[in-house]
Amino acid sequence: MPKARPRRFPPQRGPRPRGRRPQRPQPAVAPVEQVAPAVAVIEGRPPVVLPKQVSVRELATLLDVSIVDLMRALVNMGTMASINTTIDFDTASLVATELGIETKAEEEAPPAVEDAEAELAPLKPELERVTFIPFVGRSCPRE
Repeated sequence: MPKARPRRFPPQRGPRPRGRRPQRPQPAVAPVEQVAPAVAVIEGRPPVVLPKQVSVRELATLLDVSIVDLMRALVNMGTMASINTTIDFDTASLVATELGIETKAEEEAPPAVEDAEAELAPLKPELERVTFIPFVGRSCPRE
């Protein structure tokens, strides 16, 4: 059996450098102050009626704004939402206020009196259903 040859490593060129590379000097840039845009409520437009749950696409059509602007406002608020995500009324009204649109909640209709009487009617007891499954004693068919 032949002897195993020793493994050859490439020659090293000095010791390994320690620490980080020196950074290039950065040009001094004056800090720019970001001013939040003032939210202006659109005058002469009636408040938009929003349901309890609404998708982002439906909200954009109800508010008559671009979907991109609506999603940008959601991300700025800290809510990551796709176009198909359903959001609640509180979030939708906050986003609409951020975009300068007044909103109000959709009014719920009071329950009908006839429905209450139908619920009070005595219910017919349902019969118990029993299913019989036949037992087959053999595990494979006989020929």
